[in-house]
Parts: sequence; structure tokens; C-alpha cells
Amino acid sequence: MSSLQNRPPAQANDGPARLILATLRDDGVHTSRQLSDYAQSGRALRLRRGVYISRRRWQEAPPWTRYRMATAATALAPSPPVFCHETALMLHGLPLLNLPPAVLVRSSGPWTDGTRRVPALTDTWPNIPTKLVEAALPSGKTRPQMRAEIADGSTEPPWMALPASALSSVEGPEIYRVEPMELVLVDTVSRMPFPDAVVVLDAVKRQGKVNIQPWRAYLRSARRSAFWDRVWDFADARSESVLESESRAVLHSLGFPAPDLQTEVLTHLGTFRLDMCWPGARIAGEVDGRVKYADEALRLGRSAEEVHFQEKLRREAIEELGWRVVRWGKAELREPERLRRRLLRAGLSLK
Repeated sequence: MSSLQNRPPAQANDGPARLILATLRDDGVHTSRQLSDYAQSGRALRLRRGVYISRRRWQEAPPWTRYRMATAATALAPSPPVFCHETALMLHGLPLLNLPPAVLVRSSGPWTDGTRRVPALTDTWPNIPTKLVEAALPSGKTRPQMRAEIADGSTEPPWMALPASALSSVEGPEIYRVEPMELVLVDTVSRMPFPDAVVVLDAVKRQGKVNIQPWRAYLRSARRSAFWDRVWDFADARSESVLESESRAVLHSLGFPAPDLQTEVLTHLGTFRLDMCWPGARIAGEVDGRVKYADEALRLGRSAEEVHFQEKLRREAIEELGWRVVRWGKAELREPERLRRRLLRAGLSLK
């Protein structure tokens, strides 16, 4: 994080985004007026009161990075908020299927719920608002009771501190106040659409043991408790990406049998793992995300053309063993009927 001296610092787009915080300089001059002038001239954008970002950095950042910038800027408030719901899941390092429309924080007092106004940026690059949410409510306690206890100080909703590395793509505060992961999970996943919930819980199972039992009171209703149990039982640590998790959820909703995951097949080119497959039908499903072609780290020094060629050889080697390989990506998951037709044509039957 930077404080202004003479001008907004130049920012290289291959490193963490640096937020610019209005401060009192050593010479006694406060930088808020100068930063306001930079915002008026279009050189900087005001994300939150007293917190700015280089206009170019915001303009060139992908949507998820902008969301992280807005989260870090929100955390720099004079009274730092406690993050909840999807924002808290992100801070805990869990993947999300969809970008939240707002930065989600717990309200600091009773009866303060709803979306808070934030500085306008531009029509092309709008700001991301902050939404205040009242404290999570365990079963056996009414909302008026919780409000009264928060107001008189007898109850403080649970929170913990995460280090700055929770958002490594942004130079923000030293800590982020966030609800405990187990509370965030039961309070958020139980309200999500099924594919979104599967993405989160697949990742939780990959990370290892988590003890939800002490927090189940926050599920409150039999419906939410049953949905949680359903998704938890469906979740599988072997799903290795958001697209694989979403694929399993979509395949389930389409009525296809559950696939085997990460099955190894021995070919003349070596052993390959299939994202998912149905061995009885000799059908392999491969989730084809663009990131493995665009991300230099994942390409391991190879060009995108080389990666495509290696994928072609891999597919041919698998098909020589009698497998029918069906590939799909985000487009098919957003239009499930296309995926259904493709798998049916390959010979996969519905349950």
C-alpha cells in the first residue's frame, strides 16, 4: 500500500496492485486534496473514502482482481469491517464459481442492512459496492434478541484475523477481519445454487479436515440443513478445478450417472489421467479450460500451439485404446443442453 508524496506511484501490471491511501505527510499537509485532484483529472480512481487506485491499473485488471482491490479498499476503513459470505470464502482461499456483485461485510450495529453507496468511477469501469449484512443467526435465537445483544455489547459476532497474504494480488491492510471459515461455510453454502456450492465444498475437501459440527446451529432450518448434507455428500476432493466441480454438478442435474474421477490410462505415449470417465461406456470427459493455454506458468515454457499439439497427441493415444473422448468448456456448462446432446451422441445413457 502506498501513501501519496508527489504523484500516484507508477504501477507495473505484473505485480500486486498498490492502493493509494490518503495520509498526513511529514510536512503537515494531508494528501486527500491532491488525490482528489488526481481523480478529477482521471489519473486515479477513488474506490472508497480516502483509498485510491491508478486508473490504468483498474482499467486493465480482470474482474476478479478488481473485486479483490475493492475488498482491500473496504478493509482500510477507519473501523475495519468483518467480511462474510462469498467475500469471506474468497479471503479464506476458497474458489467461487461466480463473481459476487458486492463486497459483503457484517453490519457493525443492529438494523443496518443493505447496500452502501460507494464513489462512482466511470460508466465503463463501475465501482463495486459494499453490502452490509446483519450478523449470522444461530437456531434458538431471534433477530430482535441478536440485535439487542449486539447493541448492549453482550454479544460480539465471531471473527478472526487473516494476514495480508490472504489477498496476495493487492497491497492492502496488514490483516483482514473475517468470520471463521466453518461459520462462513454453513451460513453461505447452504444458500448457494447447487453448482456454486459444489465448487466450494470440493475445494474444502481437497484442503483436508474441517469440523462443521459446532457450527451447524447456524443452518437454522431443516431445508438448509438437508441441502448442506446433500452437497457435502456429493462433494469430492478429486475434482481438481472449478470447471471440473461445476461439470460434475451440471452432469448430475442433467441426469447422467456420476463419473469416475482422475482415472489413469496407459497409452503408447505414457500414462494419462482422465478428468472424468464412464469406464463401462468407454467414454472420457475432458474439461477444456482456456487458462492452460493462456497461462504461461501452466504451459511450462511451451507455446500455446505446442500445448494444443500435445493435447491432440494425447487424445489420439487415448482414443486408440477404444475410448471416445468428449471435450467441453465453460460455454457448454452455461448451456447444458449442448453438453447433454454431445454426451448422448457419444453413447452415454441417462440414469
